[in-house]
Amino acid sequence: MKDILNLMIIDRESGICIFEQDFEDLPNDADPELVGGFFTALMCFSNRIADQDIEFIQLEKIRFYFHTGDKLVLISATRNSVSLEYIKQFLEDTHEKFVDQFHDVISKGKFNESRLFRNFAVDIETEVGRKTRFISIFNESIPFLRKKYKAIREDFTRVSEILHEQARRFKEHLIFSKKRKRDRGRIQLFGSKVQGYFEDYKTD
Repeated sequence: MKDILNLMIIDRESGICIFEQDFEDLPNDADPELVGGFFTALMCFSNRIADQDIEFIQLEKIRFYFHTGDKLVLISATRNSVSLEYIKQFLEDTHEKFVDQFHDVISKGKFNESRLFRNFAVDIETEVGRKTRFISIFNESIPFLRKKYKAIREDFTRVSEILHEQARRFKEHLIFSKKRKRDRGRIQLFGSKVQGYFEDYKTD
């Protein structure tokens, strides 16, 4: 399947990319940890505002497809021409295979033995029908990192809650602010009305 460009497996709790297999260069290189953290933040955001997982992210020429499990998130960058049914099944099957083979490793977060994933990478090559250009495998124990990221997430959550409360209060201010001529607490502009609005608007 030439439409599959890469595969990433991310530890859902920490956001660490524990396995990345590239079959083709993306337009720009990016650090796996940065990518993993970014996608994890997006997934947290989507669940917070809509209580839904991300299915895919559409760019101009590339899509990032997501498959979310209990402990892992699988993401694959593909061309837009990829079959939706195929890529969803590929990610689902790959997740199942990875969990079956490395259940103990995943549950303990002991990713110290990178050689464990070599045969898995060969299996993915066979499935995709493409030669691997690059493989990145996380080679550390994750538990202490999970604690670190948990503390960071808790700090982020507290900041998020503060901002949410401020936004709620500001919204109440907008709703209940005293109206004067045109409501100065709320301005809603639509298309061609924008210019006319500011031309007509008069201050006291």
